[in-house]
Amino acid sequence: LIDCKETYNEFIKKRSDGIGAKFDGQQIKALKAIIAYVKAQQKDKEAPVKVSLEHIFNSWEKLDDYTKSKTTLSQINQNIQNIIITLRNPQLNGKQKQQSANESFFGELLEGNS
Repeated sequence: LIDCKETYNEFIKKRSDGIGAKFDGQQIKALKAIIAYVKAQQKDKEAPVKVSLEHIFNSWEKLDDYTKSKTTLSQINQNIQNIIITLRNPQLNGKQKQQSANESFFGELLEGNS
């Protein structure tokens, strides 16, 4: 949980000129749900969830504008399935050019079905 909190905090700092993430009870609960969902989707159940989260956050700009604007953990939790689907299948978001890198990563790390 701590590694994933740090990963999310770094993601927020990059998007907000150094302002860190706010963690309250609702956000921690959402982070735990995100971790559980992502771990359940991983092919390699022993792989650290942090690696998947880092890839999701590093690929954030490849999402549509609406989804990109939803950056609290509770918002990400509400959209995590669509986020992973979009990153695995960029053509669903009209971004076919990025398909190969994301499809390769998520194809190797995450299950194809959810």
